[in-house]
Amino acid sequence: MFRMFSYSKEDTTEEEVEATKAVIEKEIERLREKEREMERKEEQRSSGLENVETEKKQEPDDHEKGEDQEKAHDNDNGNGRKELQNEDKNDTNEEGQDKQTEPIIKPGSLLELVNGDGGASVNRSDDDSFYETIERPQTPIEELIEESNHQDVKIIQPQQKKHPAPPGDPAPTANVVQLKKDEPKPPKPLNMRRMKAKDPRWPSRHENDGKAKYNTRDSAGYGHTPPNPKWPGGAKVAINFILNYEEGGETCPLHGDPHSETYLTDMIGLEKSVAQDLLGTRHVNMESLYDYGSRAGFWRLYRMFTTKHVPCTVFAVGMALERNQQACKAMKDAGWEIASHGYRSLDYRGVDDLTQLEHIMRTVKVHEELIGRRPVGFFQGKPNESTRRLVCEAGGFLYDSDSYADDLPYWSLDTDQPHLIIPYSLTENDMRFVSPNGFHTGKEFYEYLKETLDALLEEGKEGRSKLMTIGLHCRIIGRPGRSTGLSKFMDYVKKLESELWVCTREELAKHWYDTHYPVGQGSGYQVPI
Repeated sequence: MFRMFSYSKEDTTEEEVEATKAVIEKEIERLREKEREMERKEEQRSSGLENVETEKKQEPDDHEKGEDQEKAHDNDNGNGRKELQNEDKNDTNEEGQDKQTEPIIKPGSLLELVNGDGGASVNRSDDDSFYETIERPQTPIEELIEESNHQDVKIIQPQQKKHPAPPGDPAPTANVVQLKKDEPKPPKPLNMRRMKAKDPRWPSRHENDGKAKYNTRDSAGYGHTPPNPKWPGGAKVAINFILNYEEGGETCPLHGDPHSETYLTDMIGLEKSVAQDLLGTRHVNMESLYDYGSRAGFWRLYRMFTTKHVPCTVFAVGMALERNQQACKAMKDAGWEIASHGYRSLDYRGVDDLTQLEHIMRTVKVHEELIGRRPVGFFQGKPNESTRRLVCEAGGFLYDSDSYADDLPYWSLDTDQPHLIIPYSLTENDMRFVSPNGFHTGKEFYEYLKETLDALLEEGKEGRSKLMTIGLHCRIIGRPGRSTGLSKFMDYVKKLESELWVCTREELAKHWYDTHYPVGQGSGYQVPI
């Protein structure tokens, strides 16, 4: 015999909810009564066992005699044994019935539901022929109470008593629900399927989610319609060769640093941690690799640029210029733009603002003393989040190149006046000779540069002209076998002069100020030169 009760939160009326609650309360009361009856029988059974044990201790001989008499009686009449067996069976049935009266508590049962564990159904047994099943969804009792307009509830678990409760004392089988007005109501669980992408309730949501422009970043940029750069002469592509002059300003214990340099040399795979293991110890092989750039590599590249009459921008480290004034004079006499690469070739992520600003001002003084004019461009190389702000505060710079974000110059409006950014490149760069899976020969370098220029020319013919930047280092591309690839690419550029504008970065900056200065931001930033 089965009876079924169902509950659905979406389509159930308040009357049906009340009826369901009444069934649950009735079931609780029935279980309490069952438990009290069970405890009374348990006490009676315990009292009977104690009396039997006392009689056995007092008359052990009579018990033995009873066994002999039983054996004799069995021999005389087999019915006696059958009667004893029937009596044993009756006793067993009585005990079985007593055990069956205990409530069956299973996972998902009503008792678990009342105790706050939820559950979908309850099985109970009054006798051997009756079972009742109550099916309901995974809804805890506190949700039913909440639907009955009870606010701020708290479920308190009762402590189990160590000894059986006396007759008439209700057993603590159910939870006690008490109102706690001082405690805040716990938040409801989130329905993730119904939440939208910008819903503020997402636990992982950040204040910058969904923004294209945030802090100093702009992930949208020019978008699908970049501006026409209007390169001089109707050129399809602007090309800028950059020679990084860093040798003599790198990390070295002789310069007051804790360890030797580990960046961009032919010692591929030399980790910074390896150098830091021997703090204060010079890495003389690393020092000589850098010295090759200032002693030999620079002059090979100098002859190549001047012989082919190719304009060049130098990203010069101030300390390196101080150590090789002969090279400094050669740059000046060649008419190259000498921009600032900072005073030191350091990783400035761990450098404080005051020290970094001092280095910026110091390298400006080096340029004024050795070149005869201050730099108008700045490239820190390994900046931190304060670098651009400090460059603007120092003043006198037309642009900086601490960005890789675009194929065209763009403006930053995060400072008092518009600040021009001309992006640099780490792909059209000889640093890939000393990077894993990079260039191996000068021919590979030439082919990659040629393919890049050809692709940009096609875009320029379609009305989307761009800038191509080629990054070079004296100690890397200054090696003979590698330099042949650069020389071959310069010859290829010469053949396409009518479609190209080969320029310095200063010329790029002045052109962008004249043709693309932000509307409504004044007439342009005047740099004292």
